[in-house]
Amino acid sequence: MFRPSFAVFLLIGAGVATVQPIRGQAEAPTPKWEVVSVKPCVARGGVSDTQGPGRIALPCAPVEVFIHQSYLLFPNGKLDLAGAKTRVEKGPAWMYSDLYAIEAKAEIVPGQPAPGQGTMQGPMLRALLADRFKLQVHRETRLVPVYALTVGKDGPKLQMTSEGSCVGQNMDQPLIPLAPGQTRIPFCGLPVGTGLDFRGVTMTELCSWLSLRADRKVVDRTAIAGMFDIRLDLAAAGLAAPPPPPPPGGPPPLRGDSPMATPDPGEVTAQIQSALQKFGLRLEPTQGPDDALIVDHVERPSEN
Repeated sequence: MFRPSFAVFLLIGAGVATVQPIRGQAEAPTPKWEVVSVKPCVARGGVSDTQGPGRIALPCAPVEVFIHQSYLLFPNGKLDLAGAKTRVEKGPAWMYSDLYAIEAKAEIVPGQPAPGQGTMQGPMLRALLADRFKLQVHRETRLVPVYALTVGKDGPKLQMTSEGSCVGQNMDQPLIPLAPGQTRIPFCGLPVGTGLDFRGVTMTELCSWLSLRADRKVVDRTAIAGMFDIRLDLAAAGLAAPPPPPPPGGPPPLRGDSPMATPDPGEVTAQIQSALQKFGLRLEPTQGPDDALIVDHVERPSEN
């Protein structure tokens, strides 16, 4: 489960939940696993040295983390930060406490490249969970308190991203080693360093990052299109928020395992509100839709 700083408070009786069954992608068949190992473990964390092309080695974690990762962070095989704050609900207690490590090797089709990390950590991991944990889920959408990112009365004060100043991210493409003295070009939409210093971030992506730190989900209601360079100056509490996702080609961090103290989300929200002012943006409390991923059935894994 998310830590208290990630809590979303539902409006009781505010609306009727809508149920959306989770279906696999119909466009193309999901690559298959050749070998899968699911083992109980006792201490969260740790990464095997078998991570590589066509292989995943997921650190020791509760099953809830793997569900969240495969359905919400990599729903289509690409990192989607919008799902980072969505909750996984109504699973049995052991799903949030019992720890497992997962290693798997993809079946390689002659003449085709090995599946990349995004595909393996999204659609292929969902298939693994359905097979080994008998997982069945559905989505529910509810009306909850949110913040709307809006434009201030004096209009936006945003700097468009210069062409070539950032590159697109692709979890299925390994990072190319840098030559001595060469500096890596920042990834569009991902923060540079430890703060919230972005190159090529859209308003939707910015809202996803703010949602991780604020005390409510943040939704985009600016009607502003395009990519921008935005640096939000936050104090230490704001920078102690959950770590950013990995660069393309790397394994995702375990949520809630940061050694830094969890900041007070109300304090961070006030910092964000102040930092947004210089860009002509602001947060307005309102109501909006929020998803939850509901576990209908899950079993402890079958033997290897």
